[in-house]
Amino acid sequence: MRRILITLALAACVVAARADLPLGSKAPPLEAGEWLNAAAPKLDDLRGIILVLYFWDPMDASGGPMTGFLNALDNNPEYGRHKGVMVIGLTTAPRKLAEPAIQSAKASFPVGCDAAKAAKSYQVGAGPNIVIIDTKGRVAYAGLPQGADDLVKLVGEVYAKTKPSRTHPVLAKVATENLAKAKELLGKKDYTTAYRLGRDAVDAALEGSTLHTECGAFVISVEEEGRKLLSAAEEHVSAQRMAQAIEQLRTVSREFKGMEVARTADERLASLKTSSADAAALVDAEAAESAARSKLIAAQDMLRERQFGKAYRALDELSKKADLEAGAAAGRILGRLKAQPRILAVARQQMAEADCPNWLSEARALITSRQPAKARELLQKIVDQYPDTTYADQALKELAKLR
Repeated sequence: MRRILITLALAACVVAARADLPLGSKAPPLEAGEWLNAAAPKLDDLRGIILVLYFWDPMDASGGPMTGFLNALDNNPEYGRHKGVMVIGLTTAPRKLAEPAIQSAKASFPVGCDAAKAAKSYQVGAGPNIVIIDTKGRVAYAGLPQGADDLVKLVGEVYAKTKPSRTHPVLAKVATENLAKAKELLGKKDYTTAYRLGRDAVDAALEGSTLHTECGAFVISVEEEGRKLLSAAEEHVSAQRMAQAIEQLRTVSREFKGMEVARTADERLASLKTSSADAAALVDAEAAESAARSKLIAAQDMLRERQFGKAYRALDELSKKADLEAGAAAGRILGRLKAQPRILAVARQQMAEADCPNWLSEARALITSRQPAKARELLQKIVDQYPDTTYADQALKELAKLR
């Protein structure tokens, strides 16, 4: 239905002047007084991208009959920004008239306002007109497509002749920023996050573009770091330094999670575990230490986020495993936390807020169902674990009613 309406709208505009720029000619500059949704695009910076220029009548309050479809085309997985096709709108209307229409249509592509010079350069008249520029900056089509399907067909024909080789500016920004952050994290040996951001950069960049190649090379370099550690682990195995080998493999498994190199490390650990009873014991011990280390890191993150109640519980539970290095470290951190009355008070309050509302509700339900003994036990638990809190006051009042 939507395409039918677009076709009808275009048909109503057949009296409008058609674009008549010679095919194969060099595309003129995109001159406009102001730009919406992006900075002023320069054609030289967009070589390698197919450009779909949409000129429309400033008197059309809707922003033109094809605005909605072109917005969809811009995000189309087959011929949209992810494939190196860029939509650009141009109108002679001033910003104050064009902007409401663009916002209403939720257009994501750049729109040039006060673009009378561009309209003249591209030889377009009133009404909607489409100009398609190929990846070499030449005019590949100028006119009025006979509806949405015709426009897609035209873009497809240009795409087949001059396949895009440059990433859409919006996606290039995403890829470049992700790649820069990934490189920074790689320097800090945060391999998992660096790899994830690197993959995001690869996905954003146009396949076959220079940027895509650069992002792909970075992703490979992250895995290469893991392979170096795997090689070191194998050297330990060859020298019968099993403890060091298992620790190295566990490091790869943990710090390169989600990568092929981590799966290789897990497979090697499994094979070592079956090689001897001593090796099995070492693998199990390292697995326990690795799991405890992850929990300790999580608890430390909670402290940084001022989630003192959750951190207290995590550290308290982990400190019971004092035979592990991470368990002993958790005990030391917990001791320092207990030595700070203000932080300890906040931790207790946070734990009370997490536990007591449910306990009070459960106790009241037990009273209603005539199970006073169980209710009394739960209310006393609140008083004992969280004295000097409003929850303890409420629990004492309920206990008084039960006497």
